[in-house]
Amino acid sequence: MKPVTKQRIIAISVLVLILAYACLSACFHVGLPCIFHTLTGLYCPGCGLGRSVLSLLSGDWKQAFRYNVLLMPCILPGVLLLLESFVEVMMGRPYHKILIIRILERSGIFIALILVFFGILRNIFPFLAPVILSN
Repeated sequence: MKPVTKQRIIAISVLVLILAYACLSACFHVGLPCIFHTLTGLYCPGCGLGRSVLSLLSGDWKQAFRYNVLLMPCILPGVLLLLESFVEVMMGRPYHKILIIRILERSGIFIALILVFFGILRNIFPFLAPVILSN
């Protein structure tokens, strides 16, 4: 049996927190407010992300798309990378060899530029802002 490492404890704790937040949000329809939007009135690239994920989990793809357009092209690769990274951490792989860490090290600036560009665009064009669709 492998000893419990700090990496494993952190990975399990993060997973438990994410699942707890998702369950509480789904049951009580209460989410964390965006600090950036609260302070500035502008939408950040992540505004609507939590609501978008909850909409996806409930099968409402159209509403998920309206909450955060950027999530859709990232959902499948992101989930696969996170699952693989979780497995790598649980298997005891060294931090610098985990796939998601290597990808972020190589493409971090590119991802940051996409997020900044999307953040600017969603405040210029109203159709990119997170909205609730009327039924």
